[in-house]
Amino acid sequence: MRGFVEIAEHQRVCRERDELRGEVAYLRASTMLTPEQAAYVAIKQRYPRMERATICVVWRLYTARSGALSYDALYEALPGRGGDGSDALLKIVGVYVSQARASFGREAIENVWGFGYRLTRKGAAAIDAALEPERRRA
Repeated sequence: MRGFVEIAEHQRVCRERDELRGEVAYLRASTMLTPEQAAYVAIKQRYPRMERATICVVWRLYTARSGALSYDALYEALPGRGGDGSDALLKIVGVYVSQARASFGREAIENVWGFGYRLTRKGAAAIDAALEPERRRA
């Protein structure tokens, strides 16, 4: 008799699991996060202390795929930014790069002297690791 109870309980748990999987799939489809939004969520979960602007700079470097980005291009990636991009305002990019280096390691982002910054392989690997759970869900 005990074996039948265990089988029935197992079947009930499997049905509930399948129902929950369906609900999760529905919720994921209904929220329809853009790739940028999904990346932001994944990076923020992995690095909860990282500021939104820092994540925006890191994401912009990541999407450049090892290409160097100018200070201006990174400044434009900042949320709520825009306008003249004067030297004083462009220094804020360096602040966010420093914050990213504090999370990912100094060698994750390299300077391209006189131009801007580039994400290194180590930096790209850190972003890939943060995005991995999101990629497995998709």
